[in-house]
Amino acid sequence: ILAAYLLGWLFWDRVFRQVAFHPLIEYALAAAFVRAIPIVPSLLLRIREELKWFGIGRFVTFLVQSAVTLHLVLVADWRVEGMLAGIVISYALVGLAWSLYMVRQIQLPFRWSDLRASLAYSLPLVPGVFAGITSGLCDRFFLDRWVPLTSAGLYYTGNRLAGVVREGQYVLKNSWIPFATRLVRSRTDGSATLGQMTKYYLAVLLTAALFATRRANIKRLQ
Repeated sequence: ILAAYLLGWLFWDRVFRQVAFHPLIEYALAAAFVRAIPIVPSLLLRIREELKWFGIGRFVTFLVQSAVTLHLVLVADWRVEGMLAGIVISYALVGLAWSLYMVRQIQLPFRWSDLRASLAYSLPLVPGVFAGITSGLCDRFFLDRWVPLTSAGLYYTGNRLAGVVREGQYVLKNSWIPFATRLVRSRTDGSATLGQMTKYYLAVLLTAALFATRRANIKRLQ
């Protein structure tokens, strides 16, 4: 975050035209910092397969962020600053709760072998994670270059409305991974069972997609 702040302070205003580095991008960097706080606790819940609390934590975070952001934008009239400040404030509040939770989970013993095993697993994932974050930010460059700020605001608002769906998808996806891993390891026919479940899932998904497409075509013809 500090390196990004330094690079942004030096080069941002030379590259981008419509949005100044201060204060909006500074808010964005602060938001990136506080959003990293819940990562370790949520991963801990996933590893322990405490999926109920994992899902509750995700949705509580989304609700707190939405409430704080709407208050700052609609009531306090902070406009664009309210969107970013809402992220910073809400994730700071949620991060405080997560930090208190993590304090209760901390144990003092430390072994280098555990650290080496963790790094051997996590370091190869860094390029992929970086590529995923970069691809998620590519639209900002095109919005800045060719889209007016009013249209960009509408784009962001519409993107936020889909947040509930994305949160549900995120919870289901990350709940499925430990379940599938345990299934394959604990049963001799785990791979076959998992493949059969995948077929059923695809059948339901394709049926729903075809039904939705058919309804859309009928409405268009009417």
